[in-house]
Amino acid sequence: MTFQAVREVLIAEFQLLAQCDGIKQKFDEFVQDVGCEGVPAFYFNFKDSFYGEVEPLSASGHRTFPHLGFLATPLLPCGRFDDPVKKFTGSDNLGPANDSLTQAVHAFVHFAWAYSREQLLFCDMQGTFDRKKVMCLIDPQAHT
Repeated sequence: MTFQAVREVLIAEFQLLAQCDGIKQKFDEFVQDVGCEGVPAFYFNFKDSFYGEVEPLSASGHRTFPHLGFLATPLLPCGRFDDPVKKFTGSDNLGPANDSLTQAVHAFVHFAWAYSREQLLFCDMQGTFDRKKVMCLIDPQAHT
């Protein structure tokens, strides 16, 4: 991919993460306003994330990375003793909602669809527990 193509893809990913985070804040307000209790906490790995570009050293005469652009997000537990990534939805199906966390993520997806006036359908919802054991969703995708 060209530098510009990689840049566009990464910025689009960052913007989607920002949209998820913003709509999640509205979802949390809605849950509180209607007095729904017991909804498990989860969030998107957006806070303190950023898009950046590496400046190669001119003395090296070549790049050490395949691409100069990158998307940085806070590090989450990913060791062999940490919980694996949990998948809540696929790209084309919701899957079963057998626990309250999965039900909450599915409710968020439905809320986002309605909140966006049927313009955004978030999918491929997956995440891992942070150090405080709160679910952090990563790398969301969307049908538009």
